Amino acid sequence: MRFFSGVKNLARGVAVACAVLAVLQLAAAEEQTPLKELETALSEVKTVKTHFVQEKKMTLFKKPMITKGMILLEMPEKLMWKIESPVKYVLLIDGQQAKQWDGETKKTVRIALAEQPVFAAVTQQLKAWFAGNYRVLSKDYTITKLAGEQLTFEFVPKPELPQAKMVKRISVTFQKDKKYIELFQIEEQSGDTTKLTFSETKLNSDIDKKEWELP
Repeated sequence: MRFFSGVKNLARGVAVACAVLAVLQLAAAEEQTPLKELETALSEVKTVKTHFVQEKKMTLFKKPMITKGMILLEMPEKLMWKIESPVKYVLLIDGQQAKQWDGETKKTVRIALAEQPVFAAVTQQLKAWFAGNYRVLSKDYTITKLAGEQLTFEFVPKPELPQAKMVKRISVTFQKDKKYIELFQIEEQSGDTTKLTFSETKLNSDIDKKEWELP
C-alpha cells in the first residue's frame, strides 16, 4: 500500500496503515466521554468525500515528500484512496474485494481479502476509522487528550505491539465542529514524521458512480 512513503512499498504501507488506523483505545475514563461523542457524531456519516495533503519528512532527506489525493467513503462497504500527485495510484475496497491501480504500469491488481488476512485487517480498519466505528479500533493503544482549541488525541502503541517497533506516537485532530478528522500526525521511531491534512470535506453528499471507476 502506498499512502505513507514512496507509494510503492506495500509491506511498509500496511504496517504504517495499521499504526495509523488502529489507534483508538478507550482506556482512561476522562477520555471516554469525548470519544463517545465523536463516535456518535460520526456514526451518522454515510458518505465522505475529502481531499488530503500528505507531508512526509525523512531524516535522510532535507526536503519533505508531498503527496496529494482524495478519499471517498460510502458505508458500509466502499472506500477509495486516490493519489493524484506526484504519481497516480488508486486503491478501491468494495466488500471483500480490493483493486489497486498503478499509474506507472497502467495495470490493475485484484485482491481477494479473504485470501489476504493482513491486508483485510488494514482495510477493515480504514473503513472503521473513517466511519467512526471506534469499537472496532479500540485496542492496544494508550490514549491521551491534548490541550488546545481543537479536540486532539494522542495515541501511543503498547510496547509489545508490532506497531511499536515503527511508530512512536500518533496525534489525531478533529475539525472545530467535531464532525470529521482534520489532521493526522505520525512520529516514527526512526525520527521520520508524516502529516496528513484533510480539506474540502463533504459529508453525506451523493457520490457519482463514475467517481468509483478506476482509470
